[in-house]
Amino acid sequence: MLVIVFLIGWAMLTRNLTTPWFGHHDGNGVWVSAGVLNWHRYGFDTLRGMVIINYDPATPATYSYYPNHPPLAVWSIGMTSLLAGIQSTELIGRWTMACFTLISMAGLYVFTRRLLNGKIALYASLIYILTPMIAYYGRMPNHEAPALAFILLFSAVIPKYLIAPTWARVWLLCLFAWGAVWTAWSAILIVACVGLVGLFLAKTTRTRLMLIVVGMSGLLALIALLVYYEWGRAGAVNLLMGMFTARTDATSSYQTGYVFTMGDFILKQVGELLLFATPAVCILGIMGLWVLFRKSGNNPHAKWLIGALLMGGLGYIIILRDPAFSHDFLKIFLLPPLAIGTSLIITQFSHRRAFRMWGRVLIGVSIAIGAGWFLTLHILASSQTLPYAVAIAIGESTMPEERIMTNVKNMAVGVDFYAFRRIERGVLWENVPLDAVYLACGDDADEAPAQWVQMTIIQECVLWRYSG
Repeated sequence: MLVIVFLIGWAMLTRNLTTPWFGHHDGNGVWVSAGVLNWHRYGFDTLRGMVIINYDPATPATYSYYPNHPPLAVWSIGMTSLLAGIQSTELIGRWTMACFTLISMAGLYVFTRRLLNGKIALYASLIYILTPMIAYYGRMPNHEAPALAFILLFSAVIPKYLIAPTWARVWLLCLFAWGAVWTAWSAILIVACVGLVGLFLAKTTRTRLMLIVVGMSGLLALIALLVYYEWGRAGAVNLLMGMFTARTDATSSYQTGYVFTMGDFILKQVGELLLFATPAVCILGIMGLWVLFRKSGNNPHAKWLIGALLMGGLGYIIILRDPAFSHDFLKIFLLPPLAIGTSLIITQFSHRRAFRMWGRVLIGVSIAIGAGWFLTLHILASSQTLPYAVAIAIGESTMPEERIMTNVKNMAVGVDFYAFRRIERGVLWENVPLDAVYLACGDDADEAPAQWVQMTIIQECVLWRYSG
């Protein structure tokens, strides 16, 4: 049965692997892909392994460094690209992240089996992959999929370590801690929560001291990361600190300059969880965790370690509330404990009359919502043909050094990426200099001033050049 669950997961994660980066939150695929392709263009050693996200031809003076996150997620895609000899970042990026998600499924299964039992673990793994949050975002090139892999691998070792502490398991925990630190800030927080709970649950001084070694190793990994960033680009750590300050400030101008109240924040997080995790997983998951926390007197490891996953995921959303407000996928770290809670309810209470009456209805409705939303996201991504056509036309009709402008204010960043050009947005006809190429879309597409000639027509858009 476990093999079947993994095959189901693989089938869902590998749907439409080569779709261009114009779907929901595919801007993440753009910047990660740019980082990988720029290593191919300029040399990994030349850039010192640093991620630069220029979408147009760049020089050392114009490199746009991205030190906001640890680099391992992008490194992994770059390594896969190098080993496979393929620079198609859509295929390689999504395939690599799908592999990480399957690893996280394995970690979730082992973690749950060691704390509860195999049946609950099997159901939790299936529930985990069937949610749109994992099935869609689990193959998104970003930090979440590898972060979940390292979090759940670390978590899977802890229960076994607490029963039989060995140095081999300590070194394995250190390895996963280093992977977490070099992958995502979320992974650092959640792994730290799990590690601290493990320290609390340890029964002997020796076991605690061995876990302290793991903690010191994680701290060393963080120091090494910061030293590496500063070596790769002077001032990178200051940039990182500035971004962290912005992302923890709900009134900052980061992203779109919005301001939101705590009520707005809570309603949005709950709404997105209900949609992406489905109502059944949210409601039954919370019920299952409540049952676990109340009735696990003879199994305290389960209560505390699963609780650590939940608290770490919640803490990350609360601390980084600014990006959590605009990025629905950051709730992905709540899926492991919610999947375990849902599985616990299904396996222990499915025979009861109340569950047969209402639980099955809730699950049926949630399956419909989840399947509908999953398919909608894929259809939305594959139907965005105009931005891709515009990007290809710009790339074929212009030179890299030319200045390109458009009247479109919210053009997807994927256009710059596929055109390999820098495009200035929201420029009106009267402000276009004569040395620029102008992309007009919508009602103004066919109304150009005198001496501007059409270069090419792309559906409802026209590319213009001055001929005077």
